[in-house]
Amino acid sequence: MLTTREMATVIWLVAITAIALIKIPGLREPLRDLIGTFFQPILLVPAMLYAAWMAAVVWFAAQVGVWQPSLAKDTLYWAVPGLILLFGATKVATDTKPPTDRALPALRAGRTGRRSHQRLARKGRWRRPSGWGGDCRRNHDDPG
Repeated sequence: MLTTREMATVIWLVAITAIALIKIPGLREPLRDLIGTFFQPILLVPAMLYAAWMAAVVWFAAQVGVWQPSLAKDTLYWAVPGLILLFGATKVATDTKPPTDRALPALRAGRTGRRSHQRLARKGRWRRPSGWGGDCRRNHDDPG
């Protein structure tokens, strides 16, 4: 059961969404495309299997006596993040390609950005920050 605060939040979200759909005509078509994307079999089949599994777990827990209808909201708090994790939506895309043979010596020597800064400085597009000394290669923490 939703509390009064949660019910008010739901009402406000529905009202704001309805007003946005009415007032912003360019919002309807992308929203229709987004909803259509969710109903693709590649997304729908695993989501339905997950929902069936969650329903079976809840049914079994209710039969054993450890789940009550008052826990429905808490069950959703656990089920929705599980659905998000099921599709790997929390993974960050990484570049798995190895660096090129030409870039490898520069990476090993620690010269990754100096030349590009010098090239931009020659073109007048990059200026040194005011705290930098004259020699970029020198360790500025070293007093000598």
